[in-house]
Amino acid sequence: FPITNVAATASSENIGDMGPGQTVDGSGLNADDQHSVEPTDMWLSSSLPTAPQPTWIQFEFDDVYDLYEMWVWNSNQLLEPVIGFGAQDVTLEHSLDGENWTSLGEFQIPRAPGVPNNAHDATFDLSGISAGFVRLTVNSGWGGILDQFGLAEVRFFFVPVAASDPAPAVRDLGVPLDVTLDWRSGRGAVRHEVYLSKDEAAVVDGTALVDTVDTTYYQPGTLEYGQIYYWKVNEVNDAADVPVREGEVWEFSTVENFIVEDFENYSAENPIWETWIDGLGFGAAGTPGFNPGNGTGSAVGDDTQPSFTEETIVNSGAQSMPLFYDNNKAGAANYSETERTFDQTQDWTTGGVSQVSLWFRGQAASVGSFVEAPAGTFTMTGSGTDIWDVGTAGDYGDEFHFAYKTLTGQGSIVARVESVDNTDPWAKAGVMIRESLAPGSAHAFACVTPENGVASQGRIDTASTSFNTAEGGITAPHWVKLERSIAGVFTVSHSTNGTSWVPVSGSNPTNIQMGSSVYIGLAVTSHNAGATCQAVFSNVATTGNVSGQWVNQDIGIANNDPEQLYMALEDSAGRVGVVNHPDGPASSQTGDWTLWAVDLAEFADQGVNLSGIKKIMLGLGDRANPVAGGSGTMYFDDIAVGNPVQSETLGLNLLANGGLEDGVADPWSTYGGVTAEVVTQLVGAAVPEDPIEGSSCLHLNVTGVGANFWDVGLQHQGHVFEAGKKYTLSVFMKAKEGTLDINLKPELAADPWTGFGAEVVTITDQWAEYSITTPVMTADVDPAAITLHIGFAAAEFWVDAARWYEGDYVAAN
Repeated sequence: FPITNVAATASSENIGDMGPGQTVDGSGLNADDQHSVEPTDMWLSSSLPTAPQPTWIQFEFDDVYDLYEMWVWNSNQLLEPVIGFGAQDVTLEHSLDGENWTSLGEFQIPRAPGVPNNAHDATFDLSGISAGFVRLTVNSGWGGILDQFGLAEVRFFFVPVAASDPAPAVRDLGVPLDVTLDWRSGRGAVRHEVYLSKDEAAVVDGTALVDTVDTTYYQPGTLEYGQIYYWKVNEVNDAADVPVREGEVWEFSTVENFIVEDFENYSAENPIWETWIDGLGFGAAGTPGFNPGNGTGSAVGDDTQPSFTEETIVNSGAQSMPLFYDNNKAGAANYSETERTFDQTQDWTTGGVSQVSLWFRGQAASVGSFVEAPAGTFTMTGSGTDIWDVGTAGDYGDEFHFAYKTLTGQGSIVARVESVDNTDPWAKAGVMIRESLAPGSAHAFACVTPENGVASQGRIDTASTSFNTAEGGITAPHWVKLERSIAGVFTVSHSTNGTSWVPVSGSNPTNIQMGSSVYIGLAVTSHNAGATCQAVFSNVATTGNVSGQWVNQDIGIANNDPEQLYMALEDSAGRVGVVNHPDGPASSQTGDWTLWAVDLAEFADQGVNLSGIKKIMLGLGDRANPVAGGSGTMYFDDIAVGNPVQSETLGLNLLANGGLEDGVADPWSTYGGVTAEVVTQLVGAAVPEDPIEGSSCLHLNVTGVGANFWDVGLQHQGHVFEAGKKYTLSVFMKAKEGTLDINLKPELAADPWTGFGAEVVTITDQWAEYSITTPVMTADVDPAAITLHIGFAAAEFWVDAARWYEGDYVAAN
């Protein structure tokens, strides 16, 4: 095997990039190990008469090796046949420590031809000597003119006497607890000292010896979940020149957990609700296997799917568990719960486990609203993918917010669209007549958009394709009118003043057959499910038999009412412990897959015997004190017990120049009306103080604020937020005087600038640390940035000791 980490020094070197390092860096060699004629790819000693003699070059290895061969490429410049810089007669010596040397003898290196693509000129047999250093002293050169000598390249090969090829591989992940450690024996080893520990230092310094074996494998016994282990094997041969060959330190991490439930084994033949009992139960009373349910407002499963589980909204694998909750269901308790009883009690104390975790997601709260203020002016908000063909062919629907009354027979509605937010060029605000409140309902719609003018749209048949005719060049404020004739013909027109009406260019009256009683009102969609669009209407008027008060709701947008998510465990003695999700009722409105890890000690503290777990329950509401509540849908996946692997970067500051000690702000940058300067004194501070860390900090002077506080900022870019990790941003800040608001926002560094745990903090005129912790990232965020929005007010302040690290908050040293 070639030795890859070699350092070269020499008695002297010629000027112009011809140092001894050129002999061990591969410069000048092609893929076939043939050398060039380029002088700067070689070493050449100094030509000065004061240069030390004799000329020598020395090679230092990163460890002691049993050397097998030495290859030498002699100096191979184009002038080599004439001048002869190449070494001819040399003395080779070796040493273990670089102090005490032993001669290997006298050798001659053939002359290089001075042509391109020269193969190595000499191979010296080193007979397995143990060495950490080799020195070559030049006794004569091929030219015989100058006391100036050179070599092109040198390579050493060693006999593998140290343990190698570990299994598990270095930094392997998810290693099972019953792993057998394996390795390739060093040549000549008689026995093997095995060191293993979670403490790297104990392995390095040799205090973690666990066994000495004469085999090339070792079974450590039961390890612990989610731990990083370090290990090495020292090879021993008492008869060798070096009796003990120190091994490299390797590492691996064990599997984080064992799966309690992944929801992958349920099917129509094995329905999920027969394992996860809900409020409905299963079977018929009086028949074998009947289960009446648990009396709560829950319903598990989805009988529209082949597996009776959720097959689209999954965290991993192909299936998850949907749970429909209704905490105001007639005849049921005012909470919703599903429970699984294990066939055998579970021992959740082995393998050093510390937590039970599950992945869950709900549905976001509705952002739709409808407010009349002042009288006659209506402000609406709504989200939604579109009022158009959302879904699949034959099952199209709409997503929007609708404020409506009831119309019987013919009639019309007019409104002036004062404004509509540009959440998308096709965001829409207008007047609608709709057959039903189902997403796929037939309807007619007259709307104004931010960038695509005024449009006549609709759907003739339920769940079918929509139609559209748009007239560009028109923006709010603008009037729209929608009329329904007694025959069911709909006409759209628009106006600049509410008196002179014209049809949308290219549109025609459309026959859309509906029942006599329909819904008539105002509609808003953001055309962007992740955004909220606001529209303002005035001069709303209807004709015909219109009745009822204004009612508003989302159409086609799934959302959850707020309810507390909880997990409960019951042991074999019937003792129950309950833990609520820390987000409270908002936990049911988490729209992304979220990992919830619960410390098992929270259950043990309630008297639950963790070595005898019999049942697990998941629910929504207040289990102990049920009160009437809301409804919605939750999804659960991948319940596990174990430990998270503690990353080596946990707590490590990932911000370059976070303490501003480099003398410059880079890689920090600013935008908007602000100047930034690294300073050592806090000039003008109302409360005199020094930088909080080191000798420097960053002074920021906000000279001009924009329309929004985010129009001025301080950023640290070039990050990637990795999936499955959460991060903490902590930073010391101090206002020159008084108080100042700052928005801390780890964010996607590209449109739409999604934030992860953004929070406005109020800093004072004294140094203090402020921090936020992100949720667990559900996917990689790239590019990402650490941003401080500072455009709340014109002011001066200082920043120091900024940290960005994995995990929860860790106090500054």
